[in-house]
Amino acid sequence: YLALTGSFVGNKQTATDLVVVGKVDRALFSRAIDKFQRELGREINYTLMTPREYNERRSLGDKFLLTVLSSPLVVAVNELDEV
Repeated sequence: YLALTGSFVGNKQTATDLVVVGKVDRALFSRAIDKFQRELGREINYTLMTPREYNERRSLGDKFLLTVLSSPLVVAVNELDEV
């Protein structure tokens, strides 16, 4: 799952700009984000979760997660049922 939120959709009130849920190599992802930030010339706030963490937080009604998901966003990849 990959969603653009926050500054990517013109909402500076959202605490994160990018939400990624999946099995991701965190070191590789961090390097890619660092490069992207340099190219953009600004910081990107992101949230990276495993599918298990996402499901647990969602089932618990995690305020942060529910606030982000109910804010304006653009879903680029939506395969949560498959992870």
